[in-house]
Amino acid sequence: MGSNYIRANEIEVRPQGITETTAHLLLYQDARRVQNYLDDTYGALNWQREYYEANSMLFCRIGIKNNETGEWIWKSDTGSSGGVEEEKSLASDAFKRAAVSWGIGRELYSVPSIKVELTPKDFFNDDFKQSFKVKDITIENGLIMTLTIVDRFGITRFTYDRNASRTNKEQDREINPKISVVDKFEEFCSKLEKEGVDEEKRKKFYHYFMHASANDPEKRVIDVWKNPIPEKMWDWWIRN
Repeated sequence: MGSNYIRANEIEVRPQGITETTAHLLLYQDARRVQNYLDDTYGALNWQREYYEANSMLFCRIGIKNNETGEWIWKSDTGSSGGVEEEKSLASDAFKRAAVSWGIGRELYSVPSIKVELTPKDFFNDDFKQSFKVKDITIENGLIMTLTIVDRFGITRFTYDRNASRTNKEQDREINPKISVVDKFEEFCSKLEKEGVDEEKRKKFYHYFMHASANDPEKRVIDVWKNPIPEKMWDWWIRN
């Protein structure tokens, strides 16, 4: 996947948690980029997507054909609406999140929380009117190494350099690479699906741990969980 890492012009930047002084920015991949990636990597005839509803939520699942066995392997996720053309936005977001479950665009989750300071120039009549885009990005081994985000006037509002900010723990992880906690978690959820575990319980379990933590919105629940072993997390989920 080295040459297929996401490029700056394929990334959408969405502000959230906006106050008078700060905003958090989230990085998303463009849906057309996902389609192009799937076409280029697997072939246009070897992948497909389907939509379905569960618990009043819209899900998208992406199937990729195993050319050796002819079997279709599926991974799915739900989405959230961006507020404009709600149904289209919801379907697009579900598609992009399902792609992440295949590892497509997962590198966007490797950067820490993106927080920008706001000024009165970012507002008009008390309404937030600023927009942002990625100017430059470099990625190595699935990790964002450098990142520059500018506003609609081209002014730099956020920069990140992994080498300058990484901790000793991160350095140790790069020297002794292991499968990530998220990869283990997703493999465990796939195992639950194959074992026929109730879909509603499984989906709620997955989204609980992959969503932002109530105690620390800058991290996902799985990132703040002590000793994140999927089997123990599932035991805790069932008990509670």
